[in-house]
Amino acid sequence: MALDTHRVGGDISVTQLIDGPRIRILKGKHDYESDVVDNLYALMGTALHNILERANIKSVRKRAFILTAETIITEADRLAKDTTNPDAVKRAAQLKAAANYIFSLIPVFFPEIGSRYIFELTLRLEVGDIVLYGTFDVYDQETGILYDYKFTSVYAWTYPESRKKWERQTNIYATMLINTKGLSVNGIRIVAFFRDWNEYSLNRSKDYPQRQIMEIDVPVYSEERVMTYINARLDIHRRAMAGEDIDCTGDERWGKATMYAVKTPKSKKAVRVFDSEPASIAFLQENQHKYDNAFIEKRPGDSMRCAKYCSVAPFCSQRKKELEMQALEK
Repeated sequence: MALDTHRVGGDISVTQLIDGPRIRILKGKHDYESDVVDNLYALMGTALHNILERANIKSVRKRAFILTAETIITEADRLAKDTTNPDAVKRAAQLKAAANYIFSLIPVFFPEIGSRYIFELTLRLEVGDIVLYGTFDVYDQETGILYDYKFTSVYAWTYPESRKKWERQTNIYATMLINTKGLSVNGIRIVAFFRDWNEYSLNRSKDYPQRQIMEIDVPVYSEERVMTYINARLDIHRRAMAGEDIDCTGDERWGKATMYAVKTPKSKKAVRVFDSEPASIAFLQENQHKYDNAFIEKRPGDSMRCAKYCSVAPFCSQRKKELEMQALEK
């Protein structure tokens, strides 16, 4: 059982790999603020992972043993932040050494913990001159099933690109498990917890998740397909690291195109919606006799991620140009 979690790094993480290189480059160059709500969601997600992991450890003594070591690590991390205090830094190093020693004893005292599940193991995969690293959530050694827990928004499920990212991320973990640990992956399942789910929205969209907690089967890609994808993405990131200015794609920006809705004063719902103004005008001219006082409502497009969820958007030249274009269209 791997208990030394999240403490092995590399050049680029799996989550960074599947995301736009512009975001990673900007985060490396600028000090940026993260939203308090985002931090809260991250904390809740971490707590959820720990609860689910500990649920597989039945013995109170085992859980207490692990909790003791984790508490020591937390205290060491707190002390290590005070870099101006040599005593605090020294004490932090001592505490971490003690905690890692406790972690090393757990398989000795409780060997059955590692008999079935591997929790949050950080893997490293060398791909040419770059070390790719990532941490999966749970691997079941008896069934060969790789599990990934997502504490996420409903939008992440309804937006197709988010689901594609989930597939890519988990399949990269599967390939890393096969290549670095010699383990077989017979299936991948995502356990999604939708933090903003409510039953009142069930009938509003066919894509809305039917339950607040869903177990989702993910197709397992071939190793060749995954490695082709990894190499293609690494090529993009290498170019960005070499100084090439690579824009985020529409999918990476959660882009929404400008739309033109033909409406009537008496109805909130549009008669038809078009992705071009000429098409909406043509429809209106051909059907004016059917709809009294029909008009065209312009629905400006935007990049939802840039507008609401990207912490480095204030430093992004691509976002600046987009906002300038939106201002000209008004």
